[in-house]
Amino acid sequence: MHVIIAAAGLAEAAELFGLLIVGGILLVAAGCVALSWWKHSLVAVIIAFVLVAATGALTQPWTVIAPPPSEDPDAAYWLVRERFVSVVWAVLVIAAVVCLVRVIRHRRLKKIAAQKTA
Repeated sequence: MHVIIAAAGLAEAAELFGLLIVGGILLVAAGCVALSWWKHSLVAVIIAFVLVAATGALTQPWTVIAPPPSEDPDAAYWLVRERFVSVVWAVLVIAAVVCLVRVIRHRRLKKIAAQKTA
């Protein structure tokens, strides 16, 4: 009996590397949101917005909410991972908006306090 070594096809490899790249970008965006939350940095939250917006424009994460197009187990396997990345993307969008509002409010209050003391 011969042993057959199974390997992922090019489409599955491309899917994996695409998800890894998107995951890395979202990780950097999450770091920028955390830094902005901690330091009240407007630059960090804008960088996070650009990263999240670019990821959303390229991957269109809202498209994986539809039911699976086939009963193929490989398609279901990748659909679960794409949906997880979509949820992470949505959470980061909300976190970036909340952080932006917090940073703008903090800057405005700081400016008002400086005007009162002057």
